[in-house]
Amino acid sequence: MALNFRDDSRPLCILCNTCDGYPCRIEAKNDLTATVLRQAQTQGLEIRAGVIAKRLVSDGARVRELECVDGETGEDYVFTGSRYIVAGGALQTPALLLRSGLGATPGGRWVGRRLMRHCNAVVTGVFRKRTNPEGTFHKQLCFTDFYDDMRDRFGTATGTIQDIYTPARQVIEHHAPPGLRWAAGWLTAFMQNLLCIAEDDPRVDNRVTLGEPDRFGVAAPRVDHEYCAADYERRDYLVARARRVLQVAGAWTTRVYEIDSFSHGVGSVGMASTPEQGALDAQCKVWGMDNLWVPDGSAFSTSSGVNPSLTIAANALRVTPAMIATNA
Repeated sequence: MALNFRDDSRPLCILCNTCDGYPCRIEAKNDLTATVLRQAQTQGLEIRAGVIAKRLVSDGARVRELECVDGETGEDYVFTGSRYIVAGGALQTPALLLRSGLGATPGGRWVGRRLMRHCNAVVTGVFRKRTNPEGTFHKQLCFTDFYDDMRDRFGTATGTIQDIYTPARQVIEHHAPPGLRWAAGWLTAFMQNLLCIAEDDPRVDNRVTLGEPDRFGVAAPRVDHEYCAADYERRDYLVARARRVLQVAGAWTTRVYEIDSFSHGVGSVGMASTPEQGALDAQCKVWGMDNLWVPDGSAFSTSSGVNPSLTIAANALRVTPAMIATNA
């Protein structure tokens, strides 16, 4: 969960119940802001917020500069360096590469292809007693029991089920139908939720292309994505088991909420053993480019069936020595 329980040189987690829905007020999460970026700033890292990366300018097999624009002032910038690392996520990373003409690299036909975002749902159980009257830390359970149940059939993982917080009463009331808002808000104290994270297939037609330009003339990413029947089947399999878990635990009734967001967006610039199979090599370097790497979630070749954050971090740490060793 990337929480700080041991390093007493900085705030320790106090096990509150806001972990899912809010930034950590005391910075007890081991996220980039509190750890890596803060340390890197002591070594000369400069962070510029609100700057839009327009395009990478390359000369043959090398990127020479990055053209940017300040999102507030409209001022243009040019950055130069020996190594370039793109980490804009599964939507913005392929958009930047496409704006930079890097769809013409040896593996460039895969840039923007095979976008994945998991096929998720939340199963809510309503109980006859309050589910967390003390307001204690809620993120305690993850079931991997069903992870491989459908691998023989589909060749993929099925996914995981994990505890997830109940949104605040005000949030529930805001989104509930008129006439039911007070009742829905009152019921939040009796709810327990399980998040089903199902692996989805890396389909070629699920892709990121370039859409309309913004006010600075920078083409925004356009997303085309549809789940396949196997994605839904894996999700529904997990939903049925999550519902059964809640029922055995004493839920009076259950309800399913399908999730249609890109909170787990991965793929779209995937790694592969050859440029005929993917846009990046095994060290996340763009095929055909000597000094350009993509170590973010877009490098994934599959989505697995878990929250990808820690795998993104682990993969970035894995490939960093190769970046440093490269004679750039």
